[in-house]
Amino acid sequence: GVLAAAFAFSGHATAVNTDDHDMPYFGALGAAVFTDNVRAEDDGAGYQLIFGVPLSTPHYAVEMMFFDNNMKRTLDGANDYQSGLVIDVVRDFGSYGWGESLPVFKPFALVGLGALQDDVMADKHLHFGLDLGVGSLIELPWWGWAVRAEARLLSQSNDESVAGEDFLQD
Repeated sequence: GVLAAAFAFSGHATAVNTDDHDMPYFGALGAAVFTDNVRAEDDGAGYQLIFGVPLSTPHYAVEMMFFDNNMKRTLDGANDYQSGLVIDVVRDFGSYGWGESLPVFKPFALVGLGALQDDVMADKHLHFGLDLGVGSLIELPWWGWAVRAEARLLSQSNDESVAGEDFLQD
């Protein structure tokens, strides 16, 4: 599904990094999942675990994200599941602020490839996936911590989870 409106506190920065903290970082995010219109499922919830490493090129990082989602089937009310591992390249667009009274924020974009497992009606299948996303890192005043908000589109080459569909755009 689309991993949208994911918010969390993250240790030692996320996105690329908070200013003055160029080091590996991690994050744990909750996610609201909005499914596409070809799946027979309602929206759901999930989580993401992210580990990132800044690159030597300014404003870029590589992130590894594990995610796990569940969505309620409209057919019988039971849950379907989706999990995966994605490697993203992240580009931040610098820090912005409105003076001393408001926090600094850092917008970013990301693109990645990964492997996804759909578990639909207790039938598991592994698929190739692509994700695109945008978001912002909002710096907190403590030790390089930040809040991250993002929206992702997760697409997959999948001809097994939905009859007659070969590529799902969640």
